[in-house]
Amino acid sequence: FIYELDSDGKKQRVSGRENYYPVFYAEPFEQNKIAVGLDVGYEHKRNETLLQATKTLSMTMSTPINLIEGGSGILIFCPIYRDMQTKSDLSGFFIAVVKIEELIKKAIEDEFFNKAVASASIMDTQLPQNEGLLFSYECCDTRSDIYHETKIDFASRSWSVKAYASNYFVHAQFTKYPLVLLVLLLVITSLVAFATFMMLKRHETLVEANEEMRRFTNVAITREERIAELKKIIQEQNKAKEAVHG
Repeated sequence: FIYELDSDGKKQRVSGRENYYPVFYAEPFEQNKIAVGLDVGYEHKRNETLLQATKTLSMTMSTPINLIEGGSGILIFCPIYRDMQTKSDLSGFFIAVVKIEELIKKAIEDEFFNKAVASASIMDTQLPQNEGLLFSYECCDTRSDIYHETKIDFASRSWSVKAYASNYFVHAQFTKYPLVLLVLLLVITSLVAFATFMMLKRHETLVEANEEMRRFTNVAITREERIAELKKIIQEQNKAKEAVHG
């Protein structure tokens, strides 16, 4: 059945609403099977992003949310149309779940990064400051006044990435500061590129899956009609036999 979560985070059948957006497929399945059957539009932030993606006919990213799989993250919605050229006849959405901290861990595991960067943060600039923090990193070393800040616009959201150099960096005989910042920004850019790549790669799979489901449904309907027709023939034959014996 299609479900939503109650105030305690437990499954319950969806309440009456005009449209439903249940999850049909999940990949990888084992880590995400709890999401199958969830009406993605049950919660305000998710539904708001869905409607925006439908309205703009383009990829749209949500604000930070609590994921049903556990932890927090963001969702990227890509609308899928039966006619992708004209973007008409909406079939569904491909949704990418992104946990930003997991993606950036690789960058902060670098030894020089830990010494040279005192702090780093990623903010969603379209949200109030107390709600827009997507990622933060703090090192034990004292922060210097040297910092680098850049802006990333992607999927209807605007992010500000800011990193402060440490005193270790300031007093180092040689600097890898540009390299450190490049690594950090490459990680963020990789996030954007990865999400885009997955959207483009998987939308064809989703369309094919929808077509297969439609074919299966048509076959099922045809079989039901045939069964009903056979039942009718049998009933007529039985009536004819009863009439003969009568």
